[in-house]
Amino acid sequence: RKLLTLGEGAQRVSVSVVPLSLPDSASEPVTLVMLGKRQVCEVLSVQGFAHSHGLTAAETRVLAALCRGTPPSAIAAEVGVAISTVRTQIGNIRLKTGAESIRALVQQVAVLPPLMGVLRGVAGAITAGGEMRPRCDA
Repeated sequence: RKLLTLGEGAQRVSVSVVPLSLPDSASEPVTLVMLGKRQVCEVLSVQGFAHSHGLTAAETRVLAALCRGTPPSAIAAEVGVAISTVRTQIGNIRLKTGAESIRALVQQVAVLPPLMGVLRGVAGAITAGGEMRPRCDA
């Protein structure tokens, strides 16, 4: 067993390497390689979670920001709404998801299995305005 960290800064990723002992592979060694998540809440996980719980576009923006660790006051400033609006949206999100707190809400999203996009090498980010901004990693 080995846990490796590759790259630096934003390109840093953890890799777990586990040798396996399978009955059918007696002649050739088999190794399981698992890549770690790059962020606590992946974009597609946030979107899938929001969709499955019937969140509005505005609520999805707030959820994505909370998952990035943005405090409600900063979310309000980013989106250009009153803090009371963001608090109402957080309350609605918690009601729809059954989360007892913001921490529990983020935890629900963080523990989701990683979702992969259809296009290889294409990722995206939810902007403060709630739009999906594609990003291609070169």
